[in-house]
Amino acid sequence: MNSTTHQTLKTLWNSSTKAVQLKAAGPDRCVLVFTAPRGGFIQNLKRYWYPALRRAGIEDFHFHDLRHTFASRAAMSGVDLYTLRALMRHRSSLMTQRYAHLSAAHQREAIRRLDAWHARQNSIAERLS
Repeated sequence: MNSTTHQTLKTLWNSSTKAVQLKAAGPDRCVLVFTAPRGGFIQNLKRYWYPALRRAGIEDFHFHDLRHTFASRAAMSGVDLYTLRALMRHRSSLMTQRYAHLSAAHQREAIRRLDAWHARQNSIAERLS
């Protein structure tokens, strides 16, 4: 077990609550992200996760995949890697880059914008000559 894994497990073990929480409206107020059907925090997420996947007809999808989805969507919406690294609590930007996958459509749009910029530069240069 490397030091990152050890530190992560230690932090999780020492956590005062086992609930998945989102800090909101100040440091002393927490709101649960996922709640049990009768309210409160979920003791065992798998109890609800796998049946929900089956009902939705989703195969080969894991809860951890949501981290990749979050990172990818954040990056494609313009969140810089430094901020994304902090949000995901990664120690290195390299790890954040592994999570943030850019879609083919997003990459094509980036090339289209570059082409448009290049065309504007050529147009300006032609007018100046």
